[in-house]
Amino acid sequence: MIVRFRTNALRHCYEDLKEGVKTWNGKLARAYIQRINVILASDSDADLRRVPQFHFHALDGPLKGRFAINLEKKRWRLVLSLENEGRTAWIEDVSNHYGD
Repeated sequence: MIVRFRTNALRHCYEDLKEGVKTWNGKLARAYIQRINVILASDSDADLRRVPQFHFHALDGPLKGRFAINLEKKRWRLVLSLENEGRTAWIEDVSNHYGD
């Protein structure tokens, strides 16, 4: 897949582990980089659906049209949108699902 980042900050956190650690923490930053590497190695979103620990799923409500992948203990998630029949992923956000 092709990966695009909605913000420069998200791109920097992928390209530089130290930026990710400053933004989140070491474990979460490593999970973020690992998930994006898997997205890059995938042919389409169908490949992501086959990885059970990702819990790849569509979002609803104000995030309808976007998808999420678990990053850490089902609490933190990577939010993305898809284009080109699931072959381009836009990295939108990393959020704490429960807001704490």
